Amino acid sequence: MSSEDKSPTSEPPKSLGVGGTSFPWRRRRLMGRALGWIALALLLLTIPNGCVPLARRVRLVVNGRGREIRTPRGTVIGILNGEGLRVRPEDAVHPSPSTVVASGGTIILEQARQVIVTADGKAHHLRTRTQSAKKLLGEMGIILRPQDRMLVNGRRVSDPPMSEGGPLAAVGLTGSLSAVETRRISSPGPRPASFTAPAPRPASFTAPAPLRVEVVRAVPLYVKDATFDCPDHNPGIRKDEGEERHILSAAATVGEALYEAGIPIYRGDQVKPPLDSPVTAGLRVLIQRAIPIIIQVDGGVIRTRTRGETVADVLTQEEVPLWDQDYVTPSESTPLSAGMTIRVVRVREETLIEQESIPFETEWAPDPDMELDQRRVERAGQLGIIARRFRIHYEDGQVITRTLEEEWRAQEPQPRLIAYGTKVVSRQVDTPNGPRSYWRKVRVLVTSYSAATAGKSSDHPLYGITRLGWKMHRGIIAVDSRVINFGTRIYVPGYGVGEAGDTGGKIRGRHIDLGYNESDLKLWYRWVDVYLLDPPPPRHKIHWVLPDWPKER
Repeated sequence: MSSEDKSPTSEPPKSLGVGGTSFPWRRRRLMGRALGWIALALLLLTIPNGCVPLARRVRLVVNGRGREIRTPRGTVIGILNGEGLRVRPEDAVHPSPSTVVASGGTIILEQARQVIVTADGKAHHLRTRTQSAKKLLGEMGIILRPQDRMLVNGRRVSDPPMSEGGPLAAVGLTGSLSAVETRRISSPGPRPASFTAPAPRPASFTAPAPLRVEVVRAVPLYVKDATFDCPDHNPGIRKDEGEERHILSAAATVGEALYEAGIPIYRGDQVKPPLDSPVTAGLRVLIQRAIPIIIQVDGGVIRTRTRGETVADVLTQEEVPLWDQDYVTPSESTPLSAGMTIRVVRVREETLIEQESIPFETEWAPDPDMELDQRRVERAGQLGIIARRFRIHYEDGQVITRTLEEEWRAQEPQPRLIAYGTKVVSRQVDTPNGPRSYWRKVRVLVTSYSAATAGKSSDHPLYGITRLGWKMHRGIIAVDSRVINFGTRIYVPGYGVGEAGDTGGKIRGRHIDLGYNESDLKLWYRWVDVYLLDPPPPRHKIHWVLPDWPKER
């Protein structure tokens, strides 16, 4: 018994024969095997050379775009049909349709484009792989003159005469087979006897879109310039009769035909028939020229042409209004002449109010309960205001006149009131020689000098003599007597005690100058707190409010 008979899935006997032997189910299995071998033999008979078809890899390039496919088919035509690609007589295919393609091979198909050519009242339907519109028309025997137009899908592709190889490619016809041998085929060719047409499948490649090529023939037109002819180099020349020109144009309208012929139409020119009129063969066009005018307005220049008679006419034509006090030069009634320059002057007036501040004064009030050199603002000052009204006249944005109409005080100034302390309190400061009693501390700018640096030559009669007539030596301090009284003893940290006995042209406000002998001169330039030593002077000699300058930086 075979292993299949011992399989646990074997079907048990349904009936027993003579002697108890089971054979009906075994007989059915043997018959099935025999039928399978018969079917395999028939299949091998239907395949050429007895080969079993295997799926092969083929690169398919259609209209320049390619992809790799797997197919059991062997011939070029079979593979293309299997991909839903129909081969027409005008198409190019490489290799030939009946060629058997090996796995890894390449099939190139360039499909012809459907084109409808309309020319001279006739429509031609054809398929072509030609890449040049001019060449296509030449193959059809259609001659394109320089003035004719060619439209592809309703769009003008180039100005005649057209160059080789541009218009059709410009709208998407690609995929030339110039790199390989192409072949025009008239029929799909013979199919193998065993070939069965496959069910239609959607094409995996996009066929070229159809095109409409239209030839528009140029027709003759007659153009005549009349009334005025005013070139820039010779303005003002009047011509009663203009010259008539003959042109050929395939334009749709009169305006387009004139533009293509290089005939300018300016604003103000009159064209008969109108510019939007259709072009017909033998049409006569009359141009009545306007004269050139320059208008200077609102900071710009308008260059125009007009058939008006006066300045007012051209301003109306250009929609340039005159408002209020505006005026124009020359005047509105002036007759026009070619090349005339008209200036529109914009006039306006406005009222302007200017304000000027009036400074307030500062008032001081002694406060016996507040210590010396202490201050308190009792009342903040307020600036006064003088107002002036002006009337300003402008022309083209420039001020022409400025007239003062009125002046008045809009607000009176209010003085500022500051209370200052008059209470003198003695305190002590530590010095190298022990504590010293002082009645005032002042922050001052300290410099130094000697007889030789005081500004007088040694032969001057006052050389080395101070303001009080003292002979110059260390310990004499130059001061501003409006800040520190002469004779005041002053302790300066780093210098010692000196006495106010001199002054100088540059010693002003909170600035003192320390005197030295020539042998021990030290240069100073810094801000220092100095101490006015007791006893204080009489109250009527005390400078209660000291100046705030120079300023410490």
